[in-house]
Amino acid sequence: MRLTNRKWIIAMCTVVFIAALSTAEDADKAAEGQYRDETNGFTITPPTGWTTKQAGVGQVFFHSPLESKTDGFSENINIIVGQADKLPDLESFKKAMTAGMEAVFENFTFIEAAVTNVNGMKAIRTVFTFTMKKFTIKSVQYMIIKDGKSFTITGTALADTYETYLTAFEATVGTLQIDKAE
Repeated sequence: MRLTNRKWIIAMCTVVFIAALSTAEDADKAAEGQYRDETNGFTITPPTGWTTKQAGVGQVFFHSPLESKTDGFSENINIIVGQADKLPDLESFKKAMTAGMEAVFENFTFIEAAVTNVNGMKAIRTVFTFTMKKFTIKSVQYMIIKDGKSFTITGTALADTYETYLTAFEATVGTLQIDKAE
Protein backbone atom coordinates (compact mmCIF):
# COMPACT_ATOMS: atom_id res chain seq x y z
CA MET A 1 0.00 0.00 0.00
CA ARG A 2 1.42 3.40 -0.92
CA LEU A 3 2.20 5.77 1.95
CA THR A 4 -0.28 8.41 0.79
CA ASN A 5 -3.06 5.83 0.62
CA ARG A 6 -2.15 4.54 4.09
CA LYS A 7 -2.25 8.06 5.55
CA TRP A 8 -5.69 8.61 4.01
CA ILE A 9 -7.04 5.34 5.44
CA ILE A 10 -5.63 6.10 8.90
CA ALA A 11 -7.20 9.55 8.73
CA MET A 12 -10.57 7.97 7.90
CA CYS A 13 -10.22 5.55 10.81
CA THR A 14 -9.40 8.46 13.12
CA VAL A 15 -12.63 10.17 12.05
CA VAL A 16 -14.57 7.01 12.98
CA PHE A 17 -12.78 7.04 16.35
CA ILE A 18 -13.66 10.71 16.98
CA ALA A 19 -17.28 10.09 15.97
CA ALA A 20 -17.55 7.29 18.48
CA LEU A 21 -16.19 9.57 21.23
CA SER A 22 -18.49 12.49 20.50
CA THR A 23 -22.00 12.69 21.89
CA ALA A 24 -25.35 13.95 20.75
CA GLU A 25 -24.72 17.08 22.85
CA ASP A 26 -21.95 17.99 20.39
CA ALA A 27 -24.28 17.83 17.41
CA ASP A 28 -25.35 20.91 15.49
CA LYS A 29 -29.04 20.35 14.90
CA ALA A 30 -31.80 17.79 14.88
CA ALA A 31 -31.95 15.76 11.70
CA GLU A 32 -35.17 16.56 9.92
CA GLY A 33 -35.78 14.19 7.05
CA GLN A 34 -33.33 13.80 4.23
CA TYR A 35 -29.75 15.10 4.49
CA ARG A 36 -28.18 16.38 1.25
CA ASP A 37 -24.47 16.88 0.59
CA GLU A 38 -24.35 19.10 -2.50
CA THR A 39 -20.55 19.02 -2.74
CA ASN A 40 -20.32 15.24 -2.86
CA GLY A 41 -23.65 14.61 -4.55
CA PHE A 42 -25.50 12.31 -2.19
CA THR A 43 -28.59 12.17 -0.01
CA ILE A 44 -29.32 9.99 3.00
CA THR A 45 -32.07 9.97 5.62
CA PRO A 46 -30.96 9.57 9.25
CA PRO A 47 -33.14 7.97 11.92
CA THR A 48 -35.90 10.20 13.29
CA GLY A 49 -34.83 12.16 16.36
CA TRP A 50 -31.10 11.85 15.69
CA THR A 51 -28.94 14.96 15.42
CA THR A 52 -26.69 15.98 12.53
CA LYS A 53 -23.15 17.29 12.73
CA GLN A 54 -21.24 18.42 9.66
CA ALA A 55 -17.57 17.81 10.42
CA GLY A 56 -15.96 19.21 7.30
CA VAL A 57 -16.01 18.58 3.60
CA GLY A 58 -17.09 15.01 2.99
CA GLN A 59 -17.85 14.16 6.63
CA VAL A 60 -21.22 14.08 8.36
CA PHE A 61 -22.33 12.41 11.58
CA PHE A 62 -25.76 11.46 12.87
CA HIS A 63 -26.04 10.88 16.64
CA SER A 64 -28.70 9.08 18.62
CA PRO A 65 -30.26 10.89 21.57
CA LEU A 66 -28.60 10.12 24.90
CA GLU A 67 -30.66 7.66 26.93
CA SER A 68 -29.98 9.49 30.21
CA LYS A 69 -27.75 12.18 31.73
CA THR A 70 -25.30 9.44 32.68
CA ASP A 71 -25.20 7.94 29.17
CA GLY A 72 -21.58 8.36 28.11
CA PHE A 73 -21.92 7.09 24.56
CA SER A 74 -24.04 8.26 21.64
CA GLU A 75 -24.64 5.66 18.95
CA ASN A 76 -23.84 7.19 15.61
CA ILE A 77 -23.72 6.88 11.87
CA ASN A 78 -20.96 8.64 9.99
CA ILE A 79 -20.43 9.14 6.30
CA ILE A 80 -17.02 9.92 4.88
CA VAL A 81 -16.51 10.72 1.21
CA GLY A 82 -13.06 10.70 -0.37
CA GLN A 83 -11.34 10.31 -3.70
CA ALA A 84 -11.10 6.72 -4.89
CA ASP A 85 -8.26 7.18 -7.37
CA LYS A 86 -5.90 5.15 -5.15
CA LEU A 87 -8.52 2.44 -4.58
CA PRO A 88 -8.83 0.35 -7.75
CA ASP A 89 -11.71 -1.78 -6.48
CA LEU A 90 -13.88 -2.60 -3.44
CA GLU A 91 -11.65 -5.44 -2.27
CA SER A 92 -8.65 -3.09 -2.18
CA PHE A 93 -10.79 -0.56 -0.33
CA LYS A 94 -11.79 -3.18 2.28
CA LYS A 95 -8.20 -4.37 2.75
CA ALA A 96 -6.93 -0.81 3.16
CA MET A 97 -9.67 0.09 5.64
CA THR A 98 -9.10 -3.08 7.66
CA ALA A 99 -5.35 -2.46 7.81
CA GLY A 100 -5.96 1.13 8.88
CA MET A 101 -8.40 0.14 11.60
CA GLU A 102 -6.03 -2.53 12.90
CA ALA A 103 -3.36 0.18 13.20
CA VAL A 104 -5.62 2.71 14.95
CA PHE A 105 -8.09 0.80 17.12
CA GLU A 106 -7.27 -1.09 20.30
CA ASN A 107 -8.40 -4.74 20.33
CA PHE A 108 -9.67 -4.49 16.75
CA THR A 109 -11.47 -7.69 15.74
CA PHE A 110 -12.69 -8.20 12.18
CA ILE A 111 -15.91 -10.26 12.30
CA GLU A 112 -17.21 -10.54 8.75
CA ALA A 113 -17.32 -9.09 5.26
CA ALA A 114 -19.76 -9.64 2.43
CA VAL A 115 -20.41 -8.15 -0.98
CA THR A 116 -23.87 -6.59 -1.01
CA ASN A 117 -26.01 -4.10 -2.91
CA VAL A 118 -27.07 -0.63 -1.73
CA ASN A 119 -29.71 0.84 -4.03
CA GLY A 120 -28.21 -0.76 -7.12
CA MET A 121 -24.61 -0.01 -6.14
CA LYS A 122 -22.14 -2.78 -5.36
CA ALA A 123 -20.82 -2.46 -1.81
CA ILE A 124 -18.82 -4.34 0.78
CA ARG A 125 -20.40 -4.65 4.22
CA THR A 126 -18.06 -5.34 7.14
CA VAL A 127 -18.65 -5.85 10.85
CA PHE A 128 -15.96 -5.35 13.48
CA THR A 129 -15.37 -4.58 17.15
CA PHE A 130 -12.77 -2.56 19.01
CA THR A 131 -12.12 -1.07 22.43
CA MET A 132 -12.15 2.65 23.09
CA LYS A 133 -11.59 4.04 26.56
CA LYS A 134 -13.85 1.88 28.74
CA PHE A 135 -16.20 0.93 25.90
CA THR A 136 -16.39 -2.15 23.71
CA ILE A 137 -17.68 -0.88 20.36
CA LYS A 138 -19.28 -2.79 17.50
CA SER A 139 -19.67 -1.30 14.03
CA VAL A 140 -21.17 -2.14 10.68
CA GLN A 141 -19.52 -0.43 7.73
CA TYR A 142 -20.51 -0.13 4.07
CA MET A 143 -17.92 0.79 1.45
CA ILE A 144 -18.95 1.97 -2.01
CA ILE A 145 -16.88 3.30 -4.91
CA LYS A 146 -18.77 5.32 -7.50
CA ASP A 147 -17.66 7.83 -10.12
CA GLY A 148 -14.17 8.21 -8.65
CA LYS A 149 -15.35 8.72 -5.07
CA SER A 150 -15.27 6.41 -2.07
CA PHE A 151 -18.24 6.43 0.29
CA THR A 152 -17.82 4.90 3.75
CA ILE A 153 -20.95 4.67 5.91
CA THR A 154 -20.36 3.38 9.44
CA GLY A 155 -22.91 2.63 12.15
CA THR A 156 -21.39 2.44 15.63
CA ALA A 157 -22.87 1.30 18.94
CA LEU A 158 -21.78 -0.28 22.18
CA ALA A 159 -21.30 -3.99 21.57
CA ASP A 160 -24.05 -4.93 24.03
CA THR A 161 -26.62 -2.64 22.34
CA TYR A 162 -25.47 -3.10 18.74
CA GLU A 163 -28.37 -5.38 17.76
CA THR A 164 -30.84 -2.76 19.05
CA TYR A 165 -29.43 -0.17 16.62
CA LEU A 166 -28.58 -2.40 13.66
CA THR A 167 -32.02 -1.99 12.06
CA ALA A 168 -31.70 1.82 12.20
CA PHE A 169 -28.17 1.65 10.77
CA GLU A 170 -29.23 -0.55 7.87
CA ALA A 171 -32.42 1.41 7.19
CA THR A 172 -30.35 4.60 6.95
CA VAL A 173 -27.86 3.01 4.55
CA GLY A 174 -30.85 1.87 2.48
CA THR A 175 -31.80 5.51 1.87
CA LEU A 176 -28.43 6.45 0.36
CA GLN A 177 -28.68 7.94 -3.12
CA ILE A 178 -25.58 9.06 -5.02
CA ASP A 179 -26.03 11.48 -7.90
CA LYS A 180 -24.81 10.45 -11.33
CA ALA A 181 -21.53 12.05 -12.37
CA GLU A 182 -21.93 14.84 -14.89
